[in-house]
Amino acid sequence: EALVNHDERMGCLGVFPRWLQPLAIAPCFLMAICLFAIFQGMIESGLLAVVITSIEKRYSLNSKESGFLISFYDLIAAIVSVLVTHIGHNIHKPLLLGRGMVSVAIGCVLLALPHFISGLYRPSGNATGNELCGLLPGHGDCDGDSKQSYYFYFILGQFFIAIAAAPLYTLGVTYLDDNVAPDRAPIYVAVLYASACIGPAAGFLMGGAFLGIWVDPGQHTTLTPKSSGWVGAWWIGFLVAGGLSLLFAPVMMSFPLQLPGTEWIRAFRGKRAPDESKSARHRQSSLSRLAADLKSILSIKTFTFTHLGASMDAMVIIGAGAFLPKATQMLFKLSAAESSFYTGATVIAGAAGGSLLGGIVSRKWSAHKCSKMMPIFSFASLALCLTVLLHCSSARLVGVDLPYPAGPAPNSTCNTLCNCSSLVYRPYCDSATGITYASVCHAGCHSALSETTYTNCSCTASPTNIISDGVCREGCTMLPLFLFLLMLMLIFIFINQVPTTSITLRVVAEHERSLAMGFGSMMHRSLGSIPGPLIVGAVLDVACALWETTCDGSTGACWEYDSLAMSHSLTYLLLAMKGAATLFFGLAFLFFPRDLADRADDAQPYDAMSLASQSTALLAGEGEMSTAESSAI
Repeated sequence: EALVNHDERMGCLGVFPRWLQPLAIAPCFLMAICLFAIFQGMIESGLLAVVITSIEKRYSLNSKESGFLISFYDLIAAIVSVLVTHIGHNIHKPLLLGRGMVSVAIGCVLLALPHFISGLYRPSGNATGNELCGLLPGHGDCDGDSKQSYYFYFILGQFFIAIAAAPLYTLGVTYLDDNVAPDRAPIYVAVLYASACIGPAAGFLMGGAFLGIWVDPGQHTTLTPKSSGWVGAWWIGFLVAGGLSLLFAPVMMSFPLQLPGTEWIRAFRGKRAPDESKSARHRQSSLSRLAADLKSILSIKTFTFTHLGASMDAMVIIGAGAFLPKATQMLFKLSAAESSFYTGATVIAGAAGGSLLGGIVSRKWSAHKCSKMMPIFSFASLALCLTVLLHCSSARLVGVDLPYPAGPAPNSTCNTLCNCSSLVYRPYCDSATGITYASVCHAGCHSALSETTYTNCSCTASPTNIISDGVCREGCTMLPLFLFLLMLMLIFIFINQVPTTSITLRVVAEHERSLAMGFGSMMHRSLGSIPGPLIVGAVLDVACALWETTCDGSTGACWEYDSLAMSHSLTYLLLAMKGAATLFFGLAFLFFPRDLADRADDAQPYDAMSLASQSTALLAGEGEMSTAESSAI
C-alpha cells in the first residue's frame, strides 16, 4: 500500500507537499504536457520556420543546408523515440518528460549562440549596397567570417531539442491513455494535438515580431524590414522559448508515476485489447523482445498503412511547413514579419481546428468508421494542394530577367566604369518602369537624393531617372484567397491526426501500445519528416533566380526566387505527397481487422450534446470519472 501511495504522490526531488496532491489529476497533467507541446512546436515548427530565411542570409546557407538542419532534428528524434518507448511501459513518464524540457532549454541556448560569437552583422561584407558608381574600391570587402563554422552550433542545438521531443507524443499520449477514462481519452489527446498546433502559430507571431528588430539591436542601419538584405533579430525567440521551457520543467517532473484512482482504467484497457492471449507474456522491457514485438505490430496491415499515410502527411506538414513562411514571403513579395503574421494566423485556424475536429470524429465514431473517412479527408486536402498555384509575379531584375541596354551581363557597358561588387545585393526599384536593379552601383547612379533614393543613373531608361530602395512590387490581390484555401487544406490534413492515434491504440495489443506509438512516430519521421525538408529545400533551390556569391567564390544564400517556378514545383511536389497519403489511408480501411470492425460497428455513437458538455467540463477542469461511474463500467 505504501508503494502504491508513493507511486501516486505528486512531488519532486523526494519532496511531496500535501498542498500539491490535489493537482495530481488528469486535467493538470494535460495542461503541463500541452505547455511542453506548445514550447516544442513554438521552436521547431514556428520560430525555426520563421527565422530560417534570416539565418540563411546571415550565415550564407542555401535551402538544402537549412533543410538538413530541420531534418536532423527528426532523424535524432526517430532514433531516440523507439529506444525510449520500448522501455516506456514501466518508466516514470512525467519525470522523463520534465528532463526533456530541460534539454529543450539547452538546445535553445545553442541555437542562439552563433549570434553572440559571430560579431556584428555586415551585409555583403563591408559594402552596404548604397555605394555610388565608381565609389566602391575593388569588388567588395569581405568581413573575414567563416560563416559555415557556425552551422555546427545549429546542429548541436537541434540534437538536444530532438532528444527532448522524442517521448512527447509517444509516452505522453500513452500516459494520458493509461490515466484517463476511455470515453474521455480521445478529447484529451485532441486537446494535446490542438495545443501542439498553437505552438507553431505562437512561434510565427513571436518570431515575426522579433524579425522587425535589426539583428544587432541598437546598431544603425539604412535597411528597413522590407529591404531584401534585412536580417531581423532571429535569436531572441529561441532564448524566450528556452527560458519558458526551463521554468515549467519542475512542474512536469512533479507528476506521479500514475495518477490516483486510475488503476481501473488500465484494467479496463487490458480487457478491451485485441489478442488477449498475448497479455500473459513476460512484460519486462528488454531489447531481446524488440524484434518480436515489431513483427507483431507490423503484421497488422491497418497499422502499417495508416502510419504510411500519416508519414506522407508528415512530409507535407514538416517539409512544406518548415518553409511555409519563406515560401509565402517569396510568392507574395512580403516582408519576413508580414509573412510570419499571416502564416501564423492561418496555422492557428487550420491546424488547431482540424485537430479538434479530429478529436470529435474519434469521439463520435468507432475506429473502423474513422478509418473509412480518413481517405476522404485526405482526398479533400489533395485537391486543395492546387492552392499553391496562386502567387504574385516575380520581380523584373535587370541582368537576370531582363538585359541591360547593352546586353544581359550583370555589369554592362552602362556601369562598366562603376567598379560594382558582385558580392553586393541591395535591390533598388525604378518605379516608372517597374524594373529592379541589384544595387545603386548596378543602376549606374552618380547622385543621392536621400539615404534610400538616388538619381542621375546611367542604366535606367525612365524619364524620371530616379530609383528607390526595395524590389518593385506590382499590385497583387491573391493573398487573401491563398490564405483561406491554405487554412482549409490544413484542416483536412490535421483532422486525420487524432484518428490515427485512436486506430493505433485499438488495433494493437495493450502491452505493445507504447512501442506501437514509438514505432509509428519513427515511421513518420524516417519516411516523412526527415526527407521532407531536404526535398522541399532542394525544390526551392531549383527555383532560385539569383544566388549570392560569397567571399571565397562559393554559392551562398538565394537572393531572389522565380515565383512561377516555385509555385509550380511546390504544387507538383504536394500533389505527389498527398496522392500517396490518400492511397495508403484507403488501403488501411480495406485491411481493417474484421473482428474489430464488427464489434466497433455495433457501438452506439455519442450524441453531439453529450460530447459538447463533456468537452466543456474537461476544459473547465473537471477531471476524472466519479467512483460510481467507474464502478458501473
